[in-house]
Amino acid sequence: MGNRKGKALTTLAATAAMVGSTLVVPALATSAQATTEASSPQPRAATCSSGLLPAEVLGRPTGLRAGAPTGIWFWHDGSRYHLRATDDRAPGTGGKAIRGSITSTGKINSVRGVKLEGNDSFAVSRPSRKKMTFRFANSARLDGLTFKASCRKAVTLKASIGGNPIQISVGKDPLVLPAENRTGASSYEVVPTTPLPAGCPNGRLPETVLGSNGEVRNRPASARLWHDGSGFQFRVTHDEHQPNGRGTQKTFRGSITTTTRFFDVRLVKLEPNDQLFVRRPAPNKITFELRNYTGVDGLRFRTGCGDITLNVSVDGAPAQIQLGKTPTDVPLPAPPATESSVVIARSA
Repeated sequence: MGNRKGKALTTLAATAAMVGSTLVVPALATSAQATTEASSPQPRAATCSSGLLPAEVLGRPTGLRAGAPTGIWFWHDGSRYHLRATDDRAPGTGGKAIRGSITSTGKINSVRGVKLEGNDSFAVSRPSRKKMTFRFANSARLDGLTFKASCRKAVTLKASIGGNPIQISVGKDPLVLPAENRTGASSYEVVPTTPLPAGCPNGRLPETVLGSNGEVRNRPASARLWHDGSGFQFRVTHDEHQPNGRGTQKTFRGSITTTTRFFDVRLVKLEPNDQLFVRRPAPNKITFELRNYTGVDGLRFRTGCGDITLNVSVDGAPAQIQLGKTPTDVPLPAPPATESSVVIARSA
């Protein structure tokens, strides 16, 4: 958010499969958190001839190491998927096994165990090869699997510990799906997309939303929305300071909905006290709460050829929405409205 010291800057892609799942922005790993496992290859590409993997799942997660907080870590390195299980219990203390499954709408191939021990196991369904189950008896170690699945096929991960949800961390700047306080399993789904056509059958975006007006930090309180030719960009900022010169806190809350669906959602400069929820497949809605200290917070996302609606408030009152390069102010609503709203619709 703003100019505060110790800020953890991160860019995440967040398309969580769990309805209402919370994205938690983790602190960046320090040099003391070096992994004990050789680094995986860097992501080569998010695309293949028949599909597009979401950017959120690419790259080995920062902070993955033996003894890291109990959880599942999941990513794609441009060639294959990787899954690791960690446990922060002391070695030899025993405990509950981590169990789960991976399913795909295509076939799962080239499965290999990573640092498995006597009580660890996995099995691939035959002859379909569309589901794999696993069990890790992990204690302060790093267990896991690697496998291949077509980049045009959906892949769903479910995992639990002792019959309860377990934290799942996805991708390089990990999108963290916290363990919910309930019974059952945590879930994450990779939903590939096909390359977008050059045009949209339902028309063009309005000119007012095209292009950025450049630097948006430390400006009067506002929420800015534009399309950069590839996807939508959303940012919030304000310019109020305390007597000591530090930025004051303002809280922007709201939602973004689309008539199609969201994909390739990436967070921009969020901190640990910011929250973002992505709900799909229906309704296709992002809700957010961004605490801003005169810096810039926000996200970027794509919706294909869909229309979008933005609703936003700042400290419980309608926020000024500005669109595009000029920028164009959206008129503030009359009282007793508590948030501003704008619809970006395509036209012929």
